[in-house]
Amino acid sequence: MERDDQDHSQNSAAFSFDNGSQLSFGTSQPFHLTQYNSENIPEIIEDMKSTYTQENVRVVWGTTINIQETIDLFKEFIRTFTTQDGVPVYLHRIEEMHELEDYVITLNCAHLKGTAYDRILTEILAYPVEIFPLLEIAISDLYLEKYPSTPPMIKVLVKNVGNHKNIRDLLPTDVDTTVEITGMVTKTSGIIPDITTAAYVCNKCREVLTTEVVRGVIAEPVDCPCGQKFSMEMDSSLSLFQDKQVIKVQELPESVSDGLVPCTITVLASHVLTDGLVPGDKVRIAGIFRAVPLKLNYIHRTIKSSFKTYIEMASYTKISEEKIRQDTFGVLEEIEALRNSENVYEKLALSIAPGIYGMLDVKKALLLQMFGGVTKSLNGARFRGDINVLLAGDPGVAKSQLLLAVHRLIDRGVYTSGKGSSAVGLTANVSRDMDSGQHILESGALVISDGGVCCIDEFDKMGESTRSVLHEAMEQQTVSIAKAGIITTLNARCSILAACNPINSSYDPKKNIIENLDIPPTLLSRFDVVCLLLDKVNEKRDREISTHIIKLYAGTEKPVSPPVKESTLKQYIKEGRNIVPRITEPAAEKISKEYQELRLLGNGKSVTATTRQLESIIRLSEAHARMRLSHTVEEQDVSEAIRIIKDSLHIYAVDPVTGRIDMELLHTGKTTASLKLEENMKELILRRIGKGSTVPKLMEMINSTARVQEKVLMEILEELQEDGKIMIDGLCITLN
Repeated sequence: MERDDQDHSQNSAAFSFDNGSQLSFGTSQPFHLTQYNSENIPEIIEDMKSTYTQENVRVVWGTTINIQETIDLFKEFIRTFTTQDGVPVYLHRIEEMHELEDYVITLNCAHLKGTAYDRILTEILAYPVEIFPLLEIAISDLYLEKYPSTPPMIKVLVKNVGNHKNIRDLLPTDVDTTVEITGMVTKTSGIIPDITTAAYVCNKCREVLTTEVVRGVIAEPVDCPCGQKFSMEMDSSLSLFQDKQVIKVQELPESVSDGLVPCTITVLASHVLTDGLVPGDKVRIAGIFRAVPLKLNYIHRTIKSSFKTYIEMASYTKISEEKIRQDTFGVLEEIEALRNSENVYEKLALSIAPGIYGMLDVKKALLLQMFGGVTKSLNGARFRGDINVLLAGDPGVAKSQLLLAVHRLIDRGVYTSGKGSSAVGLTANVSRDMDSGQHILESGALVISDGGVCCIDEFDKMGESTRSVLHEAMEQQTVSIAKAGIITTLNARCSILAACNPINSSYDPKKNIIENLDIPPTLLSRFDVVCLLLDKVNEKRDREISTHIIKLYAGTEKPVSPPVKESTLKQYIKEGRNIVPRITEPAAEKISKEYQELRLLGNGKSVTATTRQLESIIRLSEAHARMRLSHTVEEQDVSEAIRIIKDSLHIYAVDPVTGRIDMELLHTGKTTASLKLEENMKELILRRIGKGSTVPKLMEMINSTARVQEKVLMEILEELQEDGKIMIDGLCITLN
């Protein structure tokens, strides 16, 4: 069934004469549509009709548009068009306009293509400025036929115009034609009041004169009807304004050829199109490709030979929503069948990066991250539901490929590298707007990824200043900015998927994870799941992997077919993320019991779990329930969450000496055993220090009792000096 979405807040656009457009028709005078209110609407509509239909004006000058034929043809289309189910969507919309007092109608140009009304679509593409007023006249006539007592000024909005172009492929021949582009929003301005009708008051006789704004130029009246010259002053309270917003749109990364820098174009949105997009949205935009001359400076009127281009927005559709509408009918049955199939968990996990051999548990963790938990707000406090995952391990184990696979499956998100990222690149950059001269914020990777996943490769290569901004973003999911007089807090409600290599490019199992990875303990503790990918020698596995890779490179093996198609998996994840599962009583009891058992693993000698692990268990349980498309969290969901958490703790929170889980590693970077050893060493040092003690003598005495490295001894001595218990002067040591 063909559907027509009349929600202009999602895909709408309008261009009419109230934006200051000027048209010339044959020998007639240029026609301007004055800004309207409830009192002068009838006169304006009659003026439009008389201007367009007078005998000496039959064709719009410079075009092939026959005015009366176009109006009549469009009215016939509106009256006769029905969907496959026989629903007259446009006539119904006219009735809705009257009931809701929302005088905007959306024309789906796909309904015109290949029909007897295809000529209207051709004129929309070639002469958008001239055709839109005619469409509005036609709709106004149809509305007045049904509701003659309340004639409104109706806007016709369009979508699905076709003529798709890449941003970099827009040419001078496309100027003043309707084009369609696809890209990602990188920056949006605030709502700007844009004057459309300027009112001037004579300071002598108080006469009011109005003038239309044409292409941003206000023709200020010089003489007043009373004869006074230069007495007119603008009165903003009597002038009319419209909303305007400046949007920057960049080419999608996947559509840019290798070696090229993504192109950016300015898009101007007005009226109902403003305030609908945020940085990070992937959109399809239709509009009029415009070109305006650049001035030499703000003082002189002389212009340059080069022109600045922009798109005057005619419609926008968020790509994720567009795909959902297109795929809904065909995929829902497939999703339901997949939900009820056996081993759906394994099928979905194996469909992530199917070209990568094995790694089932790692892919399961990534799958649950994409579903995520439920964000909660209790008594003004917000608790994150997003799951953070760290992939750590030896080089060449496909960590980057896994990050790219997740990035492709998530509609909203950014892939970046730690070494090439700065603190402002992750959060927000303060720049000066060229038009207004004001300081504005340009969103960074974390803010753009709001509501998705931010993939950060080479996480260990980040600078200290860059890492510092992640502490707030990973736990509070906000980014605080205080720069150039701008003090604000931006949302960064996204999951973090990071990948890093060991310090010496090879993971040493004899050392703990803090000693292996160049990541602060406080930052490491904010990851819900840590997956360790090691390149261990295993003859059987090495043979299988090498055979798999050789066949792929030689082309003798067919591409791996995933259990679930990528498009189906993306839709399945969207369905799951819309579910808000409720934790059942048995599941809550199991979570409590498992957490208590996890706390007892240390036998009172070390902390083996904190409330962060408890929150991680809840998030993973909710994510597993979403994966099942279930509205309740059951005990099976908790069991899988506990399994993943325990596996993760045994990876990054185990003391390699004792083999026990020790959360002190994540708090201080040292194990409980090493902290206790340091305390014993301090007591021994304080007892051994006497008159004439030196560092070499102290080292010799302590080594007679226990072997201690000189580096460790010096660290302990520095701590004692900072505590004020000893004083070190060169090699001499004295008690305070």
